[in-house]
Amino acid sequence: MRADCWYEPLEILNEVPKEWTIERRQVRDFDQALICGIIRERKSKKIVEIGIAEGGTTAVIAKAVSMLELDSRIYGVDLSRKLYYDDRYESGCICSYFNDKYGWDKMVSILTGRTIAGQLERIGKGIDLVFIDSAHVLPGELLDFLAILPYLSKDAVVLVHDVSLNYLGILEGTSDIIAVKKSVATKILLGTVCADKYTFLNDKDEFINIGCFQITEDTYKNVRDIFWMLSMTWEYMPEKSVLDEYHNIIKLHYDKELLRIYNAVVSSNLFIHEKMLEEAEKRQRYKVKDYVIDNDYRKIIVWGLGKRGKPLCDLLLGNGVDIVAGIDQSAEEYKGIRVIKPYMEIPDCDLIILAFPHKGYEDLIRKIKSKRKCILLDDF
Repeated sequence: MRADCWYEPLEILNEVPKEWTIERRQVRDFDQALICGIIRERKSKKIVEIGIAEGGTTAVIAKAVSMLELDSRIYGVDLSRKLYYDDRYESGCICSYFNDKYGWDKMVSILTGRTIAGQLERIGKGIDLVFIDSAHVLPGELLDFLAILPYLSKDAVVLVHDVSLNYLGILEGTSDIIAVKKSVATKILLGTVCADKYTFLNDKDEFINIGCFQITEDTYKNVRDIFWMLSMTWEYMPEKSVLDEYHNIIKLHYDKELLRIYNAVVSSNLFIHEKMLEEAEKRQRYKVKDYVIDNDYRKIIVWGLGKRGKPLCDLLLGNGVDIVAGIDQSAEEYKGIRVIKPYMEIPDCDLIILAFPHKGYEDLIRKIKSKRKCILLDDF
């Protein structure tokens, strides 16, 4: 397929309030201009963006639709309600700003807090343009595409972002090269899908960072290949509620054999994830044990006697460390260790080890650290 870039709608980003401490252009000008050019060429009527972050590209898309005076609906979808790199802002905040400023709220819907699989019944079928810019690592965009495919029009255009991130991030000097090298989900999708594809190279024989293809009848006939690529080892494990949303979509729109493949993929990756988690937690415990012994801490309190705290106690006790108390809301005495409730007076100690998860307990952790010498198991 061919498409021409259209840059004029990008100028709206110059209107973002200067005092906002967020990125205005996470998607490059060429990539946004290509999306706008496709909208101008195809007069797209139902547009979905998956992974909106601050909503800059969503605003550019809305501006293009407005300039063309199209009677279109735009849906910006993000699992996170808050901007992933600055939780002072809502996801989609740039587009929401323009929704208020220009009255786009009837044209643009910002849907957050659920995956695309959880929003599709609300969006409905007949989607003729979709821009996928979500996780970049597996299962990421493969799951997103499989979920949305049954809701696309028969000749819909799909754009996937960061198809060259595994190269570009390194060339641009990112500090997290390992993570960037693993950002191949979009590339796998673009290479596997059977469709009419846009060029991979620019006129300088450099890889462009946005993939584009138009689905055909062969896309559906060969969708099994994408399910098969989904069986590669995942880089992250979605929450059960997220997996259930994708499961429900696949069960509803694909045959039983493909559902079996999906279930087998999830089961296999859950097993691997649990084993990797066990190994990581074991390494954490040994690092904490070495830290305690090397610093000659003699009186230890372990806060949290759940599935993480108890094995840590076992290791410390086995190495002659004196645990003067455990703190837990529900646990009883454990292997001779006195257990107290969080609201009770804390005994004298050299160090408190916080063995509960840090997420969701940030305020409590700050309060403890302000009063006692303590370390967090998650920091090791």
